[in-house]
Amino acid sequence: MSDGDARVRRAEALVRDLLRRRLVAAAIDPEPLERYVECRAGAPKPIGDGSEVAVATWRHWSDVEERSSGGDDELAGWRIHRLADPPCDATLADDLAVGAAALAVELPADARLAQVTHLTVGPGRRLARVEWHRYHDGIRVAGDQLVVYVHPETKQAVQCLRRWRALRLSTGPLPPLAAEPRFENDPE
Repeated sequence: MSDGDARVRRAEALVRDLLRRRLVAAAIDPEPLERYVECRAGAPKPIGDGSEVAVATWRHWSDVEERSSGGDDELAGWRIHRLADPPCDATLADDLAVGAAALAVELPADARLAQVTHLTVGPGRRLARVEWHRYHDGIRVAGDQLVVYVHPETKQAVQCLRRWRALRLSTGPLPPLAAEPRFENDPE
């Protein structure tokens, strides 16, 4: 092995160690490191009386899918394909799950926390599910909800589903019915 090859390997090892320590500091299991980052060192280049090795790094993130609702461009949700990575059997406390979910999305003013549940989505893979419902003038708007899934170890949101439709509200009294509704068994 040449001195240049050894420098390249040493530079890559230094960068991998730095990135591994950053993941550990963020309470993320760094192994295998290639799940999160990729490193590639270039050839040593002379500078002054020494040399340097540039190491290119980039993150490996799972694909993210974004969804829009109906014919408009309103965001309806997003999902990270590697939902429960890294594997984790832990359960996140409800208040921490709500806090992490609220940091990941913009909560509408008319949202009320409905429930926090904990799901097993595969062997050794759990997620916290935080759900808000929509209320208008104290009445729940049927079907409108915001759901955020949170990884219990990384405390990162991994999926968001939102249905918050434009409300069409009447501004005055409802018009009277044309005729009293009748049913088959009503006496005449």
